[in-house]
Amino acid sequence: MVISNVLGSVTSAPAMLSVKDPIITSQPPSRTNHAGTTVAFNVGVNGTLPAYQWFKDGAPASGATNPTLLLPAVSTRDGADYSVQVSNAYGSLFSSPARLTVASPLLIEHITVTGGAAAVIWSAIPGANYALQYKEHPDDTNWNDLPPPVTASGTNAAASDVFGGSPQRFYRVFLLP
Repeated sequence: MVISNVLGSVTSAPAMLSVKDPIITSQPPSRTNHAGTTVAFNVGVNGTLPAYQWFKDGAPASGATNPTLLLPAVSTRDGADYSVQVSNAYGSLFSSPARLTVASPLLIEHITVTGGAAAVIWSAIPGANYALQYKEHPDDTNWNDLPPPVTASGTNAAASDVFGGSPQRFYRVFLLP
């Protein structure tokens, strides 16, 4: 670079331009999930034609070559550290490890009905968000949300439902992403 004015000019030393490609823009976060639920680890990447390989506790995970690692119906065997290697023609790098902790299955533990209202209590992961849904007949295909989502403060979470004149209700609860 040359900078000049009426008093003269100055030339800078040569600059070296280096290209960093690929770049991980978002690391996969650690998670705690209930046994039987689905877990998705994602990595954000900028780069030219990146390729992906996920690892479980340092060993390549078979067929895990996408930016998202999907683990359906996790069990305690899936509890591990997961990382991904991102590579292309310019280089490769590893993400930070994301820890998967698998908690007990998500179960409704207790329902108490008093005067047209139900209190539903389920097993929970502290800090996790849950949705409670209901339907009035077992053969109904649609579930109705009972807002708002519930954030668990301990190992159990609870929500109430005022169901009025309905003779019965069926409930389910699920872990929100």
